[in-house]
Amino acid sequence: MTTTGPMPPAHLRPPEPPPPPRRPRGNLPLLLGGCALAVSLLAAGVSLVALSRSAGSTTAPASAGSIDTASAAALPTGATPTDVLPTDATETAAPTEEPTSEPTGGPDPSGVYEVAYQSEPLVLQPSSRYVDLDEPSGNASGSVYELQYEGFAPGSKLEFSSEVALASINSPSPTANDCAKQLRREPIDTTFAPSKGQLICVLTSRSAADDQGIRQKIVLMKVNSITQDGTLNLTLTAWTVPR
Repeated sequence: MTTTGPMPPAHLRPPEPPPPPRRPRGNLPLLLGGCALAVSLLAAGVSLVALSRSAGSTTAPASAGSIDTASAAALPTGATPTDVLPTDATETAAPTEEPTSEPTGGPDPSGVYEVAYQSEPLVLQPSSRYVDLDEPSGNASGSVYELQYEGFAPGSKLEFSSEVALASINSPSPTANDCAKQLRREPIDTTFAPSKGQLICVLTSRSAADDQGIRQKIVLMKVNSITQDGTLNLTLTAWTVPR
């Protein structure tokens, strides 16, 4: 028969056995394995990027060298790289000169001109007339002349030799220097219809003057009038061109 009685004090009780150890959960190894795989993949990616950069840096000098070699091959024989012009045209283009208002050629506008003849009247009948402005004469031959007048109405025209130069001038009292300047600035065609009040500067041919043993001239021709039948009235003044 079992009897019960009062419990002994706690300090007299025998110690309780320790609890059994816990087993690790089954998913912890899988988690640790996944972390290790991720770290491995990251390390592999970093290594691949570093390798590609290293390969790019080593091939760049080779490309530059091949370009330099091709450029050197294209140089002319005996030329050095410094002889080749840069590709930037703005750095090597020669400065362009400003266009002048006066073309070159013709007598000097500042020269000293002597009067050859002054205010000589000349009347040309309405027929094919050859005019020698060195004289002046309205009966020149077909081999020595500066001007031919066709006076038949309504097609009256002045036709100058191709060896002379012409310019129209509007000054009321033009000088030889004025004509020389105008001949440079505004030359005109050698064939035109005359009109009353017209002032024309004429530079005779130097080669023709040399062949005749005379001086080249600047001639101022003023058209005074044209009659109904085509008669042309002119006044001529000439200056010798300084040598």
